[in-house]
Amino acid sequence: SMVARDGTIYTSNIKQVTRNNGAYFPTRTAFGVMQNGTLDVAWIYDALGTQYQYPAPSPNTQAAPQPQPSGVFPAGASVWTLKDAIGGGPMLVQNGAVNVTWEAEAFFSSGVESTIQDPRSAIGYDAQGNILMMVVDGRGSGRGATLPELATWMVGVGAVEAMNLDGGGSSNMVAKRTAQTSYTSLNAPSDGTPRPVVSAIVLAPNAIAPPQGLFFDSGDAGNYRETGSWLESANSPFHGTTKSRLNLVGTGNDKAAFIFNGIQSGTYDISAMWTPSTNRATNTPFTVYKKGVAQPAVRVDQTVPATSGVWNLIGRYQIAAGDSLVVTDDAVGTAATAYVVVDALKLQAISTAIATEAPQNAKVELYPNPAKQHFTLSVNGLENKRLSVTVFDLLGRQVLANDLHITQNGEIRFDIQHLSAGFYMVRTNFDEFSIVKSLFIQK
Repeated sequence: SMVARDGTIYTSNIKQVTRNNGAYFPTRTAFGVMQNGTLDVAWIYDALGTQYQYPAPSPNTQAAPQPQPSGVFPAGASVWTLKDAIGGGPMLVQNGAVNVTWEAEAFFSSGVESTIQDPRSAIGYDAQGNILMMVVDGRGSGRGATLPELATWMVGVGAVEAMNLDGGGSSNMVAKRTAQTSYTSLNAPSDGTPRPVVSAIVLAPNAIAPPQGLFFDSGDAGNYRETGSWLESANSPFHGTTKSRLNLVGTGNDKAAFIFNGIQSGTYDISAMWTPSTNRATNTPFTVYKKGVAQPAVRVDQTVPATSGVWNLIGRYQIAAGDSLVVTDDAVGTAATAYVVVDALKLQAISTAIATEAPQNAKVELYPNPAKQHFTLSVNGLENKRLSVTVFDLLGRQVLANDLHITQNGEIRFDIQHLSAGFYMVRTNFDEFSIVKSLFIQK
């Protein structure tokens, strides 16, 4: 379903489902924070890249599917000016009253039943603009609730509008009970343990809200340099107003450099945006230079469609003004004519105070690399320290995390059978510093 953050739509609500051997086009529900800061729960549909909201859902029934929604159908369509949003469905509450549009949103024959008491999650808001969240346990860990019951309970706590989120084992509320305690589950998920989910909504105090980030675009003359035969890409999407830049794969002589002018010294997560295509390189190198010294290159597959229009995490680095990130043509591709591509970088500050550099005798290695079912992390020179290991995919999503104590032999094995093939970043965090390694998983 819909996932949007800071005005960027990462995925739209589902646009078509098959029911009763036919196609249905439901206007499913989403909870959103609008660009003006107000809250909204709306029936929405992505029509040719525009997010529309409707005063009532498309009137699908099990016997009569409706035409595909657009800017004129259902009646009363208007552009949904979202900032942050998460999709789900069906609608539970509208105008302070129960309004469960389970059939219109084509949830029949989907496993999301209306009248069965299941684990449920709901989100909405009250007349004062407070966000309301509710989780109901079921399937052995509680009584569960039907959708009409869930809607009634949301009205009971003051909801003006509310919707259902995914239920079952995905119904999990995690929070800090006090500022001094760690995050913990407040309910009992029906799986027995928390379930990995594709999307979630998180509320955080302003003091720890992620910063917007610093952006460096290939169109910024003061922060971007090229050497070699670069040319403008005709493809989209791209960051800002200037298109992506292409260079034929080669031997590394042609370079594109982003210079980090005007930044504060500190620790930053560096992410990149590029325009993927089938004729792109599969191992384009991104190399950060600190005081002119190259850090280990991170190679990315720029043919992957899922990397389009999103910020792809390169790694976490301690950098200062004048440091840089360089992309070269030292790459290969599967197409007869393949290109490396650059577009823009995003720096997100983690700390503006430089952390301690890793000790000279500290060494972190991964093997085997490429890996298949497992990999081993070998740590030398740091015995008897605590560390946390986090694995991210190229979209910057955390896919594995462990808080560990280094054993005497300094080796820790990780099971990665559940991860898909592709490139990943393995970040080993110590109290004073972190070390990032790239990992390629084969299947």
